[in-house]
Amino acid sequence: MNKIVLSFLLAALLLFSVGCGDVKEEIPPVETPAASETPETGSVEEQEETTVELPQLDGPVFDAETVNLDGETFNVLGFAREHDLTVVNFWATWCGPCVSEMPGLQSLHARFEKGEDQSSVAILGVCLDAENAGDVKAVLEYTGAAYPNIVFAQEMLEYVDLMYIPATVFLDKDGHIVGDPVVGAMDESLWLSEIEKRLGLLGLSL
Repeated sequence: MNKIVLSFLLAALLLFSVGCGDVKEEIPPVETPAASETPETGSVEEQEETTVELPQLDGPVFDAETVNLDGETFNVLGFAREHDLTVVNFWATWCGPCVSEMPGLQSLHARFEKGEDQSSVAILGVCLDAENAGDVKAVLEYTGAAYPNIVFAQEMLEYVDLMYIPATVFLDKDGHIVGDPVVGAMDESLWLSEIEKRLGLLGLSL
């Protein structure tokens, strides 16, 4: 276990903020659309007659079925329907940046689990090498990650490009992908900012 922990620490120091992939280049997070600016308001009468229309997402619905780390059936769409926004983070045990950002994701999970925010947000991990059960357990113990984690299913490639990891997509409560994916590791504050942006696209806030 000590050797595993040391290897994770070394990997995180060498590779933090760099995505794991075939090309050994730094992969910056993909820029995402900003929330729509608030239009100028008129008189009270005009405001009462104005109907605010939220953006209608017509992108693909992330509908994939797999199992969790205990082997129990897990449907991603069903999970997403329980929350206003679901952060789906793809990772692997051998990916240093993936492991390095997990404590921050866990901290956000602990916050959202309290249910004190205006919107319901969930963190969902997708492990690409869950067959290495011992390594997965060691990573989760080392990072303290207690948010739900599921096993990667090949059909998920219909919704996300995994040339580099970590890679993350955001789902609304109908399973639509919200904005562009994020490629690369981020710290807790950057993740919180990204979550607020995605909620803004849905006309919601924390």
